[in-house]
Amino acid sequence: MTKPVPRTYPFTNSFSGGNLSQIRGVTEHYHPAKYDNLECLIKFFKVEIKNFRQMEVSFSFLINGPEDVIQNLYEGENWKFMRTDNLLERFPKQSKLFFAPAPLFSLMLNKYLQVVGVDLFRSGKKVEVVYDADADILLMPSSFPPLTEMPGDENYVYYNKKSSVFYSDLCFGEKYEARILLEANAATFEFAPLFPFGRVLFEKISVVSSGEYDIEPIAWRVKPETTKVFPEWFQYQLDKLESYEPRMPRFRPALPYRGTFPLFNLEQELKSAFDGASKEEILKIIKKKEADISKPIQLGDYETLRFGFGILIPEDKNIDVIVRTIQRSLPSRIYEQIQKLPNYRDVLVEYDIFNLSKNKLRLRVETEICGYSEKETKTIFIHGIHNQKEQKARNILAQCPRLKKDVLENLAVPVKATMLCRVIDEDRKEVLFEENFNVDILANDEMVWELQDLRSNQTYNLRDFVCAWITPTDKKGLLDKVRSGARAFHPDNALGHKLNTLGDLIAHVRALYDYLAKNGMTYLNQPFSSKTSMGSQRVILPERVLENNAGNCIDLTVLFSSLLEGFGVYSLIFLTPTHAFIGWGDKSDKDKMVFLETTLLGYADFDTAMARGREVFEDNFLMNGGPTPVFMPDLRRINGNFIVDTRDARHSGFMSVRKG
Repeated sequence: MTKPVPRTYPFTNSFSGGNLSQIRGVTEHYHPAKYDNLECLIKFFKVEIKNFRQMEVSFSFLINGPEDVIQNLYEGENWKFMRTDNLLERFPKQSKLFFAPAPLFSLMLNKYLQVVGVDLFRSGKKVEVVYDADADILLMPSSFPPLTEMPGDENYVYYNKKSSVFYSDLCFGEKYEARILLEANAATFEFAPLFPFGRVLFEKISVVSSGEYDIEPIAWRVKPETTKVFPEWFQYQLDKLESYEPRMPRFRPALPYRGTFPLFNLEQELKSAFDGASKEEILKIIKKKEADISKPIQLGDYETLRFGFGILIPEDKNIDVIVRTIQRSLPSRIYEQIQKLPNYRDVLVEYDIFNLSKNKLRLRVETEICGYSEKETKTIFIHGIHNQKEQKARNILAQCPRLKKDVLENLAVPVKATMLCRVIDEDRKEVLFEENFNVDILANDEMVWELQDLRSNQTYNLRDFVCAWITPTDKKGLLDKVRSGARAFHPDNALGHKLNTLGDLIAHVRALYDYLAKNGMTYLNQPFSSKTSMGSQRVILPERVLENNAGNCIDLTVLFSSLLEGFGVYSLIFLTPTHAFIGWGDKSDKDKMVFLETTLLGYADFDTAMARGREVFEDNFLMNGGPTPVFMPDLRRINGNFIVDTRDARHSGFMSVRKG
């Protein structure tokens, strides 16, 4: 039967947050109907428990089916591809390398479990993979589309579970190998892998422990829900798409620790099945549900396996220390500020300490980036397990040692450093944990404009952090020399006074512009992007710009902001995806602002640069479509454009004045 096209696109993308951070809302995922004709052979499926918090799942699989499926995967269902297309827009670097992107598999996870890393190989070569951790409902290929008139004999087929969906190129007959790192918040591991194809065979399953603990695995067969209704939360979102009446949004954030525990309430399912059943029938029901993982397992009707694990603690084990370190390079100039972001979890180092004894412990925790940071030390107390007051026998502590004096200014190139982490029993003077970790530190002029924290599933806008490059003074006195020399270009032969009006400010900016132009400062045509796909970009410090007597748009913008901040004047930095320019004045009123296109320095006079600055502002920061263009300063995100108010950034608590 050919399924109809929905009356309107049933996608419910959403996000919430302010200027600093955004978190996406939970959403749905639709698998293409042609997946029903494919089969998947899982050659091996291995689960390895590393410690109380980490598990690695690795598996190898092949997908087979009619060759024309790849080219026509979404034939008649182009609306389903919107989910893939929207996801790939969030990962432009990876998406450019895909030729047939599709969801290959998913992991349904319980409330306390999340994906923190993935590697995918195809035919022995590492390939690009992206994953969507926002899905809370997975609709199977055979499911009838929502937002259509559903015949009486049709059903929706779905899993209503928190899921991570993994995308890569769909290829037939080639061996895929995946390694996925899972992290638990409460030493609780329960997940269900979903290969959304018509036929699935698990050829070999193994469970091992690489740590000190024995584990007891159990696997159950589970099926998707087959009903004529959706969950209430999802139906509300669908109704909102078709409603002409105003409806309050119900934002469900895609936080890592959401969903249900347990993942599948098998006990409840069994209890309802047992009602009125004989002993023989009960045993038969249990046997049918439980999967024997020592043998190959054939699955159909979009069944999957729910894995659960019991962790057995040795009797002589008194303490467990798990140390997790940052998964990205450190942008040295702003690394301490990043650690203070709200809900940020990919911190430099996190200690997770479990007291498995009955005695209260007094511990000293130490962290040091050898040769680069001071040593950060903290003494903590952890109660014994099963104490009478039911106090926690666990302590989670993050540390971020400050860089040593003058280290930052000497980080001209990226370096590989060693971080020493140590936990000491203060009473027994015994080292309980000591290990070195590798840390990559970026050069002091590397700026990260945007950051995605996988552990909190939040995206942070770091554009305000460009203020870390703005400084009113420098050790060589180059900025003061410019301000002193520019006095000759001011009508009063003085700078730093009479800054009461916009005209006064323009006279100061003109003097600085003319002085720099006369002394050979010029624009250097180098590419700039304020959205570098989570990567870093070089921003030259003001004193280096003066030494080089040249800079690109962001370099010259930071230079002018630094020169004016020496007079106590805060700037507005305007960022588009490919350009930066500067302005001053009242940001709530475009008629009380002045703009400067710094790239004309050395090529045009000040009045031309100021006029061009206003043109660029109007082209990028005014919304057209009505009788008059509208400027909304509080809506900072317009087509990827941002306004950085350096005064607000200084007063936010994240960004202090950088000293020369």
